[in-house]
Amino acid sequence: MGIDAGATFIKLAYEEKGNLHYKRYPIQEAASLFNWMKMISPHAEVVLTGGGAGVLKNKYFPQAAVLDEFTAAASGAKILHTLHEPFLLINIGTGTSILRVEKGKAVRVSGTAMGGGTFLGLGRLLTGKASYEQLIELALEGDRTEADLLVKDVYGQDEAPLLGELSASNFAKAAFTDTISDEVKMAALVNMIAETIYLLVMAGSSQQKLPMAFIGAGALNRALQKQLKMYAKMFDFDCTFIENGEYSGAIGALYS
Repeated sequence: MGIDAGATFIKLAYEEKGNLHYKRYPIQEAASLFNWMKMISPHAEVVLTGGGAGVLKNKYFPQAAVLDEFTAAASGAKILHTLHEPFLLINIGTGTSILRVEKGKAVRVSGTAMGGGTFLGLGRLLTGKASYEQLIELALEGDRTEADLLVKDVYGQDEAPLLGELSASNFAKAAFTDTISDEVKMAALVNMIAETIYLLVMAGSSQQKLPMAFIGAGALNRALQKQLKMYAKMFDFDCTFIENGEYSGAIGALYS
């Protein structure tokens, strides 16, 4: 069994009768989950990965092997989807890691504290709503240009030194009005996360426009996907959202 212990979710990957299965549990359910696992399958071979792997090993699985999360994520992503090296692997979890995968090795080239945790936490502060799906729906309905000051707003469309649709300042227009809707707030928040990720992706690519593969639970956010695809098209990047990519770490651990 491969277990990826993240900050928000525990992801499992295991084989049963030749079939690969995935499961995901909130971190709050970890104790009951692992006690149940040890009871029904006390001799299962377990490989751990993720930020919480050391804690799980000490507390629940002292005999388990531990695989570093970058290697596990890259290995699992390549199992799930055909990827030609070199490529950038963008893992959007609670935060975001950007890995360069080349010659079988995964090296973290950049990252940001912005990710799924930012979307949920700041979304709740901005709107008072805690439902992840509800926040996504709000973001999909909003027009972020009502809150964001764009480059073209400052320079004009024909005189801008950068692409006019880029943000000159996130949320800057909100300083001059009291009527920003929850939909607009969430659309602007999603764009801020997506735009930050792309700026770091371009830095991580150096002089190459490497193809990108997105994994992680945060990459499932439909509103964030929409913005990420928009920036990929804007900057002419090849991007893929890997199906079941949130389980890449667990799958990489399972088949390590």
